Amino acid sequence: LVQAETDALTEVAVAISRAEAAEAEVAQLRREVADLTTRLADADAARDQQAALAAAATRDATEAREAAHKAELSATEAQATARTLREILDSRNHKHSGQPGLTPPGLT
Repeated sequence: LVQAETDALTEVAVAISRAEAAEAEVAQLRREVADLTTRLADADAARDQQAALAAAATRDATEAREAAHKAELSATEAQATARTLREILDSRNHKHSGQPGLTPPGLT
């Protein structure tokens, strides 16, 4: 009976030791899960920040394209206006060049 009790106590001690080891492993796994959860949250935040930066860059690029297009239209209009003014001046200069004593406008 004493031997059986001793064997039972030994088995209980071994089981307690295993349970303590298992508890320590569970605690370590919980720490690792918490660390991975933190890393995941950080990765999500970084992804969200990158998405916001990409959206802002896309908006900026769209605005830049629109501004370039408006500048091209303004340049085309300015060229057309300059061409028209040249034609008007050429026409006036041509009319006045045949009349003696008249100086074409803008040449005085």
